[in-house]
Amino acid sequence: MVPISPFVNENGLGSAGRFIARDRVQADTYGTTATVDMSAADQGRLTFSNGVIWLRISLGGQWSVLSSPTVTNVGKLVSIAQSGSTLSLVNAAGVTSSGALLSPTTLSATGMGGTATFGDGVINFANGEKWTKLDLSLNYTTSAGPEIVSILQDGTTSLRFVDRFGNITVGSFLSPTRLQDVGLGRTGTISNGQILWSDGVVWTKALVLQGTRAGTTPSQSVSITATSTVIQANTGTESFGLQLLSLNTIRAKSGSLMGMVGRRQGGKIVWSNGVTWENFDFNALNALFSDIQTYPRG
Repeated sequence: MVPISPFVNENGLGSAGRFIARDRVQADTYGTTATVDMSAADQGRLTFSNGVIWLRISLGGQWSVLSSPTVTNVGKLVSIAQSGSTLSLVNAAGVTSSGALLSPTTLSATGMGGTATFGDGVINFANGEKWTKLDLSLNYTTSAGPEIVSILQDGTTSLRFVDRFGNITVGSFLSPTRLQDVGLGRTGTISNGQILWSDGVVWTKALVLQGTRAGTTPSQSVSITATSTVIQANTGTESFGLQLLSLNTIRAKSGSLMGMVGRRQGGKIVWSNGVTWENFDFNALNALFSDIQTYPRG
């Protein structure tokens, strides 16, 4: 069994921990095990055997400027490096400043005007600038064959592309909607859930998200799958067709929620009839929305 960093729960109680399988960890003091959500790109979702779910706050990676008092900054790439609760932010001018997580929704950013709020893939800085996180689906289908291909985002500005044979090449974002694959000497355009590569190959989103429905005992699971054209949810007892309406809204096209509009709020989807879907990996939920340019979609 492989030891891992100690757990610290919401009450400040620590516990030694270890991997007991590829997708399972054990917290000795708590007397519980937890399943790692392998469908999430950063594997940042733990479901404990007592029903508690932990979600990683992972801000590290590539961002872009969504809006800014300095108009020329809009659309430029920016980034965050994260080590635990310590942050290092690089702005549109390439200037690095320090920061830190203060709570699940706030951070300090010394070079960006002080305290900032964040959630749903957006940071609102005190200086008036907004950054949006560039999260991509972990898995894709490819026009080159029947196998699954992948993009690995590891909290840095580097991307690792895994082709249908398992070969890995390295690349990065060139802009919020363009990628480069250095190993294969090609570029790709992100367009409505697809990556259109310069060599003619097309990758299509094959995103899977795992969450739960709030207020159900035992907790009712909610699974969302998304391609470039079809988005579906399943609760184990019911299926729903979904449609993205904007960067933060989604509509149910079928099922008991048909006609209802859901809003992304704090990593949850809150439906207009009061039903709430929650406990999604934050970056995976952002990936459902962040690669779409044209609405409605799905």
